Amino acid sequence: MKVVVERGDGARVIRFSAPRWMVSAAVAALGLALVAGGAWYRDYASLRAQRGEFTALQARLAEQRLVFDAFQERVERIRAEVDSWRGLHDRIWAPFGPEAGQEHRGTAIGGRSASPATLPEDPASGTVEENFSFTHAPLRLPSDHFRSDLPV
Repeated sequence: MKVVVERGDGARVIRFSAPRWMVSAAVAALGLALVAGGAWYRDYASLRAQRGEFTALQARLAEQRLVFDAFQERVERIRAEVDSWRGLHDRIWAPFGPEAGQEHRGTAIGGRSASPATLPEDPASGTVEENFSFTHAPLRLPSDHFRSDLPV
């Protein structure tokens, strides 16, 4: 195969002779390079768009982390308050003698009907479901012990 490059006035600039298979291979390599370059550019554009989404998600994650930390602090305060209620109950029952405390009351009439929920010592330990398990436990007030004594 012969390739001739000429000027507009007809003067020859370059004359190149090459076998047909070499020209076909060069055209195929050029086509393959164009396809690979197009695929690379599309991948680059996609990654650039994903980088923008990632920065937006990082900001949202930081915001949610602050909300979660504030929530954890509130849970710790609530647990501390519930623990203080137990101490208050013990001080209330103390004048009635050592058998009158909550831990000594039976499950008969006027006594406990269910065992109190146990809370882990470290509020930060465990999963979120474990942290909220105390909310499903029945809340017992001192007035619950006297309800059975009321006339029907």
